[in-house]
Order: sequence, then C-alpha cells, then structure tokens
Amino acid sequence: MLKFAVLALCLVVAALGVTYPTLNIKVYFHVVYRSDNKGKLTAADIAAQLAELNAAFGGKTAGNAANSFITFSLGGIEYIQNNVFFDNCNAGDNAFILNHNNANVATGINVFTCGNTNNDLGWTVNAGAFPETSGRNAIVVKYQTFPGGSNSAFNQGDNLVHELGLYLGLLPTAGGSCNENSGDQVADTPLEKTLATGSCAANANRDTCPQASGLDPIDNFMDGTNDACRSRFTPGQVDRLRSRLPSLRPLLVAAAAVATTTTTTTKTTTTTKKGATTTTTTPRGATGPGAGGSTSARRSTTTTKTTTHSTKSTANTATAPGGGSTTTTKKGTTTTTKKVSTTTTKKGKTTTTTTTTTTATTSESPTSETI
Repeated sequence: MLKFAVLALCLVVAALGVTYPTLNIKVYFHVVYRSDNKGKLTAADIAAQLAELNAAFGGKTAGNAANSFITFSLGGIEYIQNNVFFDNCNAGDNAFILNHNNANVATGINVFTCGNTNNDLGWTVNAGAFPETSGRNAIVVKYQTFPGGSNSAFNQGDNLVHELGLYLGLLPTAGGSCNENSGDQVADTPLEKTLATGSCAANANRDTCPQASGLDPIDNFMDGTNDACRSRFTPGQVDRLRSRLPSLRPLLVAAAAVATTTTTTTKTTTTTKKGATTTTTTPRGATGPGAGGSTSARRSTTTTKTTTHSTKSTANTATAPGGGSTTTTKKGTTTTTKKVSTTTTKKGKTTTTTTTTTTATTSESPTSETI
C-alpha cells in the first residue's frame, strides 16, 4: 500500500514539472588507441556521444523521460597510444588511470575509452567510493559503444549514459532480490531481481518480481538491455541523483553550477532646453540562467552627462580711461571685460565715449559615471 502511495506522489511531482538548478559538467575524454590507430575516436565521434548524454539526461529520449537539468560539455580530448591498456583496460587498473587522469578530476568527469575490458562494456568508480580529489575517479568504456560504433547491440551511446548514472549516484535497477532496499532504492521503478539483457523483443514481458506491480523496467538507462530498449530516467531517479549528488561530489557540483549572466541594454535620452543639451544613458539589466557552460558576465555601461552653458554678454556704460580688455577667472567662471573708446568730432566739438563690455563664461566639464 505504501509503495502505491509513493508511486502516486511521484506521478504528481512529475506532472507538476519539478525543476532543479542547471548543472553543466565538463567531460574530459582520454582516447586510448593502438599503434595501428584502432580505437582512435574522432572529435565527431565524441561530439555524437556528448549529444546522446545531453538528450538522455535532459529527458529528450522518450515522452515519459525525466529531465535531470544536468548538461555535459567537452572539457578536452587526450589521445594516448598504448597497446597494452587498449587490449586490457580492466577494472581496478589504477596505475594507468592515475598516470593519465586529468588534473580536474574533482571538478569534471574523466572518461577513458579502450578496446577490451574484463567488465564486458566498461566500468566506473561509483560516487563516494574514493575522495573526490583521488585520481582513481574515472569511467572506462569500450570505444565500440559510442554512437555508430561496431557493437551493434550497444552503439547508440547509452552505455556511457548508464556508467555516468553510476558515477553520479544512481544504482542499477536490479539488486538480487525483490526488495526495494536491495535494488535501486527508487520507488517509481518497478522491482527487478536481475538485470535484463538482450533485445527489447526478448524482454517484452519480463517480470522477475511477479508479486510486485509492474513489469521489469527494461526501458530504463540503469537496466542492462540493448541500447534500443533503454530510453529514460524516471522522476524518482532524478530526485535521488540531484538530492544525493551535492553530498557525494560537492566539488563537482560547485564547479558545474551554471552562473547567472547579466545582459545589459542601453537607453539614451536627449533633452534640449533653453540652450542646454543633456544626454543621459541609462542601463537596464536582465538576468537569466546560462547554457553550456558557463561563466557570468557583467557589462559596464557609462552614463555621460554633458551640459553646455550659453554665453551671456552684458554691455555696461561705465567710463574708464583708455581701451583694452581684462580677463578674470574665478571658480570655473571666466569674465572678460573689454573697453572700447570712440571719439566723435562734430561742429568743432569732440566727444569721447568709452564702452565697457563684460562677457561671463561658465565652463562645466562633462561628467562620466560607470554603472
């Protein structure tokens, strides 16, 4: 009864569209290949694999798939020619991993590709198995399982999706018994005793826990069926992953947090009044989540105010001997006084008129304010 109640709650939560802060995780690929170039994946191969990771964790691979709000971007590609590791990239081969693991082991995910491993398709270091800063944290997968690879049953890129799920804290859907505590500990995935293998058709009615509701979740990325069958994570799996990841890999979460990007537009207003022209530039900011990666940016907008004062001339009738001009500057105001003498002779009478002209000019430097 409790299982049905929890399942119903999960369905309600899914319907409401629960969201999480977006994480963008850098993935560093270490391509191990033979001296004859066997296994040397191209940049296009890696781009196709990243696209599948983003589709799977973004809930875009099926109509009932849940979005984890985790995206993946390329951190770098390293090519390593090593015949020995390529032919025997077995689980626990820590010496090779430690020698070649990326310096960003705690803040990104390191994926090694090779040709043959004793764990069939690959292996991973589960979340919490080692300290985050340990060079042993890595994922190893066969290069043939990348999209378009030579492994016809596993060549859509979902092998790495499965391994990444383990790396980030999810468990396989089967745990050896029909008990939730021994399985994936997620309420909205049907109980499953053993992982399914093979084609979709061969597992269509598979039910290893008939006493519990639902058929085996052969369409789940954390099951073991062929890539053609696996197409989704459930809301319960996303909740488990996102709720546990900050404590399992806190440095990774901190590095992957998508920063807020500030976008600034500029509005300019020009006002003219009685000979004074004022230009004001006003910034408007809008914030939103970044894509891909992600840094925060702040643009600096300069507000410039230019005020032009008109020059006012005043004629005075004061009389002063001689002519000439006097300039006085005080507190940014320049006053120029010019004396002009005019002599007029009319009918033997001489009249001398002195005119003093005073010009006051106030100068104000343009001001600049950075916002």
